[in-house]
Order: sequence, then structure tokens, then C-alpha cells
Amino acid sequence: MEPNVQVHEAHRVARMRRPGLGHQLFEEAVSALGNDDRRDQAPEDIPALVERAFEVGATRAAAIPVSQVVVDPRVTMKCMIPPCEVYGTDHMCPPFSPTAAEFSGYLKAYEHAVLVQVQDRLPEGFEAFVAETEDNWYCSLHRQKTWAREYGDVMMPLWRRLHLAVLAVEQEARVQGHAGAVGIAGSDCGFCQPDDEAGRNAVFSLVHPDEPPPTGPFEGCIVAEACPYPELARPAMEAVGIDVVRTLRNAGWELRFPATSYLEEGVAQWTGLALIA
Repeated sequence: MEPNVQVHEAHRVARMRRPGLGHQLFEEAVSALGNDDRRDQAPEDIPALVERAFEVGATRAAAIPVSQVVVDPRVTMKCMIPPCEVYGTDHMCPPFSPTAAEFSGYLKAYEHAVLVQVQDRLPEGFEAFVAETEDNWYCSLHRQKTWAREYGDVMMPLWRRLHLAVLAVEQEARVQGHAGAVGIAGSDCGFCQPDDEAGRNAVFSLVHPDEPPPTGPFEGCIVAEACPYPELARPAMEAVGIDVVRTLRNAGWELRFPATSYLEEGVAQWTGLALIA
């Protein structure tokens, strides 16, 4: 589908089906806060949530007050102008995800959060593989099926590590009595992408330990159909308007800009967040 057709279709579908899956996720979490046994207590159990992130593969994790989370509508504008390669093609991305203003409303119900980050070495030559040229922009590369498949083989295992860590913190928080805990991951939701079967099974088994792993078919997100795994899908921080750069700086974490500068060192990293009332 051509980019301009994709954008127009995305807006048409979004108008027809709001509230989307992301809205439902946050509305259910905020609604559950009425059953939150720890809501009015000191966050003495937050360090255990940080430790849980490390147990499942986080490179870095830290507890922060929600007041340090920066939400800015200009973040989601970058998803649309020019449109990202997945704009309008993922249940958890704009225009289906909550706007920055809507997410700010949900965020007011929370006081604490756990920042989670994963990092890994990239194969030699990856920087050149993703490099833009005057004739081939990064968003154009993603539309090339062979390129996208090879990119996914490298990046999806790291994405699933982040997803696993965020969901593990969310799940542990709920076990501790934080009924409204909810995780926010990074990038578009890639659970239904065909890459990294082992990583997908690990995420699924975390939430459904007694069930066999899903068999697919896995052909990417189909926004015209209901999400088959709503209990696993989580939006990206950017998708709901979180300014990741300023949020990390508030937390005292270094983040060089542009983020692609890490490619020069052969490293990739992704950041997620778990909200704890």
C-alpha cells in the first residue's frame, strides 16, 4: 500500500473503531485501581519489581516517580509527519493508540513507575545495513520485504527481551497487590511478527505458563481484525506521547542523541516502562 493511501485508510479506520486496544488496556488498568491493595502504601516493594526486570533480561532498571515521565504531543506527531513505516498498520500504534492528551489523563492515576532498558551487541556490518542514502530512506528500507526480514532477525530478539521484562514487572506488581499495574514497551507491537519464535514463546509462557505456545500463522499485525493476543500486546512509550529522551534524563540515565549513534559502537537498546499506582 502506498504511504499516502496507508495514512488516509488509517485515519478512516481509526474514526470507525475508537476506542482502540490501547485505550481498553489503560481504561481497564485504571479501573482496577479501585481494587489496588497497595495504592495508599509506601512503595516498599518497588525494589523487588526492579529486581524482577533484571531476572528476565533487563540491562538496566530503576524506580522513578511518575512525575518524571514527560508526555508531549509533539512525540506522536513524529509518528505521522512524515508517517512512520508502521503508521496505521499496528493495533498499538497511532492513530489507534491513545493520544498524548488521553494518555496524560490515564497517567494521573499513577504515582510510581519502573523504567526498563535492554541492550545487546549487533552483528558486524549492521550500521551499514540500516544506513540511509539519498535514494533509499530508512522508512523505504522497511517496505522492502527481504530487508525487513533480515532486520527483524536481528532486532526482534531484543524487542522481545524488552517486552518480556516489561510484562514481567507488570505481572509481578499485580501479584504484590498493585492491581492497576500496566506495562508500556517500545517500537511497534511485534508479537505477531514471524521473527524470533523462541522469544515469542517466552513472552507467551510468562503470561500463560500452563498453555502450549501459539502456532500462528504469524504475518504481522492486521488492524482490520481483532488482536488475537490482547493480553500480551503493549504500546510503545512514544506511541502514547512519552518523550523518552527527557524522561530518561529526568531519571539520570544517559541517552545520546541521535539514538542511532549507538550503532557506531555496534549496540542497540530499547526502553520500556511499567506504571505502578
